[in-house]
Amino acid sequence: RDGDLSSSESENSFQKGPRTSSRNDRGGGGDNRFRKNDAGGGGGYGGRQRDGGGFGNRHQTPSSVNEDSWNLSSVTAATDAAPPTATYKALQVVGTESNVAISWFHNPAHFYCQLIDCQAPFKKLMEDIQLFYKGRNSESSVVGAPVIGLFPEDNVLYRAQVLEVMGNQYKVFYVDFGNVSTVNKIWPIEKKFMELPAQAVVCSLHGLKPNGDSWLDPDTYSLYFDKDTYICRFVDKDESKTFVNLFYNNEDIAQKLVSDGLAVSTQAAVQDVELNMLLGQQFRGIVKSVNNLSDIIIALQCGLALSCSMHNLETAVETFEDVLKDLLEQTVIVYVDNIIDDRLEVTLYDNQGCKFVILNPDEGSYDTVDAICPLLVLRSTITGGVTHAEEGTVFIQPTEYADTVAMLLEQLFEHYENLAEENTIIPETDQVCAIHSEDGNWYRGKVLEFDDDKVIVQYIDYGNRETIGFGQLRELDPKFREICTLSLQVTCDADGTALIDKDVTASIFYGDNGWEGSVTLLEITPSTTTTSDTGFGTASSNKDNVEVPPATEVVPPQAEPKQTTGTEVFMSHVDSPNDFYLQLKESLGAIEELQSNLQEEVGSSVLK
Repeated sequence: RDGDLSSSESENSFQKGPRTSSRNDRGGGGDNRFRKNDAGGGGGYGGRQRDGGGFGNRHQTPSSVNEDSWNLSSVTAATDAAPPTATYKALQVVGTESNVAISWFHNPAHFYCQLIDCQAPFKKLMEDIQLFYKGRNSESSVVGAPVIGLFPEDNVLYRAQVLEVMGNQYKVFYVDFGNVSTVNKIWPIEKKFMELPAQAVVCSLHGLKPNGDSWLDPDTYSLYFDKDTYICRFVDKDESKTFVNLFYNNEDIAQKLVSDGLAVSTQAAVQDVELNMLLGQQFRGIVKSVNNLSDIIIALQCGLALSCSMHNLETAVETFEDVLKDLLEQTVIVYVDNIIDDRLEVTLYDNQGCKFVILNPDEGSYDTVDAICPLLVLRSTITGGVTHAEEGTVFIQPTEYADTVAMLLEQLFEHYENLAEENTIIPETDQVCAIHSEDGNWYRGKVLEFDDDKVIVQYIDYGNRETIGFGQLRELDPKFREICTLSLQVTCDADGTALIDKDVTASIFYGDNGWEGSVTLLEITPSTTTTSDTGFGTASSNKDNVEVPPATEVVPPQAEPKQTTGTEVFMSHVDSPNDFYLQLKESLGAIEELQSNLQEEVGSSVLK
């Protein structure tokens, strides 16, 4: 921990928290840090200004604070100070998902974030600290002690920990922001001010390493980490950092860094990709390089770089290469018309599905495509969970999309639950809308048919159908069209209903009926693991539980007896592989009896 704290003083960082002006904290050289909202003059409680909230105003300090207010007289020392060996509590975040703000940044493997939900109690704590220490003489301290430190640039008190004693000065780590500064005045901290956990969570993007020997200058990453808020999924932790998945506007920051060549994934590399499987598929990618119309590089989110050329180039009379070059570093929709010698012949479309005019004539290509791309298939064998089945057909959510499923459910719920009620839309056949399902959650659904007051929709990320009223339809926000469908319909000979809610392996090919193949149960062995349980059935949101849209065909999975040692249990609830609940099988009878008694008590109370 001490090593991590001391590394926070590195000059190679950018900040959104308290700033330091000491050259000792910058290694004596120029300031290479990237600063967001650095508008001159410190101020507030941490340097982040939000509409009606946050930690104070960037551009002013509390009106009652001035340089001398912390040493007016010999006020009685703190009466219940924490001992020098005391430590701050840490936020327990692993296995959760929160809106966060990045307070200090060094590189993608070392930055600090604050939970937005904790801002109100933290703001109250900061106000109490300012009032409590006003007029008190500063004191001395020792290395490792928790203290209150006066930040020199904004003249505001913050919680800190002493890293180094340098004569009459102290190098401290600000536990609520993640940065380091050299200060002249510190005070012992009252125990009551240590009750709120340290607000800065030290983070590292999960499954990422630099694309080279070391991370580049922090300014290189400023466009990726300078947004006001992110959605952060806390995946795991070690002794020094918490590993996270970070999302902004539906985009995975780690995948964005990989696709832009600024990082390398340490997850299982994209391997065994069967290029011929891409024929006839449509997907989003980023145009990374254009040498000419027959030499184009397009990158997928997973980091895979595809060599491409424009389809119909040989028969074109006019070409507009400048149009293509203007698309560099932009996301486009790619349709694969042909594959020759591992090079894709493609047609490109904008995010709304309208074709870019790059060739003329361009016969045989579609003028428009659906803005919501089908799920991309990179190999002939996929593994995932069956979310729905009909006669001769199963719908599979691939394992690698589990996090995306959960994220989409969360964002749909937050967007539409907080949105002012809109006018009911008039449905059209094949229109994709936001659907407020009977289970209380929001999903993407396609209109199959409708009459005067009822609509039959199919949930495109699951496959099942539901009949709903017009009032449950909303216009789908364009940002939710940028995510591909998250289930794959496979025609097979298996009894699909027996596979619902189970993990399967499918060997597929594209035939006359779309994706076809064989589907079998995935056999779990000690050397085989799957994470599909984290996403294809449920996802956390502002509700207690988020469920798959209702489907009358779904049957509850039956527990299969196993010959093994241990205690028999029943899995009652699952949030993630790191967070689930078990009940002892021998206690099920008592639990049911207790539940029955509770219902009777509640019922009798209501009657009274």
